[in-house]
Amino acid sequence: MRHLTFLFSLLLFAGSIHANHRFNPIGINSIEGCNNFSRLQPQDKHFEKGMEYLKSKEYMEAIKEFDKSIKLDTENGNAYKQRGIAKAELIGQCSIYNAKKEEGTPEKKPPFSKDSAIEDFKKAKKLGCGTEKETLFMLGIKPEEI
Repeated sequence: MRHLTFLFSLLLFAGSIHANHRFNPIGINSIEGCNNFSRLQPQDKHFEKGMEYLKSKEYMEAIKEFDKSIKLDTENGNAYKQRGIAKAELIGQCSIYNAKKEEGTPEKKPPFSKDSAIEDFKKAKKLGCGTEKETLFMLGIKPEEI
């Protein structure tokens, strides 16, 4: 009976740890892989606004804010990374729309190419802020393209 009580307690403990863990498939608000923590600049209001827009899936607005953040600090690898994520998500949204659109409805053309998102990821990597393979996979980008 003591063994069952112990096993039950262990399962409850493991379940509570799992319940508190959040899965973040596209790396939003993630600084994993960033070696330039000093460049993250939490006082950068444009970066913060960009992250808010990214979380709410307002990708064009996020891109505009990351553009402003990069203009303030061209060495901010995390801003390039998050802008790349926003561009790739926007491209994906257009692809999904085009796949589901009714016949005769015009296609949505993304304002950015996949190459533009890849360039952002390359710049982020060069600045010490790599993008996780899982994130790239979710965005439809092969890690070897970076």
